[in-house]
Amino acid sequence: MFHKLISVAAWALLAFIAYATISPIQVRPTLPAPTGFEHLTAFAVLGLLFCLAYPRHITLVCLIILGSAVLLEIMQLLTPDRHGRIQDAIEKMAGGVLGIVAGRVILYFEQVTGSRINASFVATVCGNAAHAIREMASPKRP
Repeated sequence: MFHKLISVAAWALLAFIAYATISPIQVRPTLPAPTGFEHLTAFAVLGLLFCLAYPRHITLVCLIILGSAVLLEIMQLLTPDRHGRIQDAIEKMAGGVLGIVAGRVILYFEQVTGSRINASFVATVCGNAAHAIREMASPKRP
């Protein structure tokens, strides 16, 4: 059941990223963070989810994540108010690779310890990641 939820979340996130990437600029959802950070984190989470959803299909996962990063940037060239940039594609691909590596590490520890990934583990990881993101995005005080 939990594995199916991760698969649905992975595909839903890919659909949302596609919408955010190729939608008109005025309706594009944004975060109060630099766009490079948005690209990196969105694709890192996407890579992690796909890696956990399809652990035995790492080649397909890499193709989906890295291919979608490039394809979405190319698709932006076809819209009149958006622009695809190589730097954006590289940021997305780097985030995707980080997410895939994180997923592989989680799967490795799952195999070594013999325990399964459960909802509380993912919630803990996501909570820690959200805290780290907030810390990085907040202005530093002297």
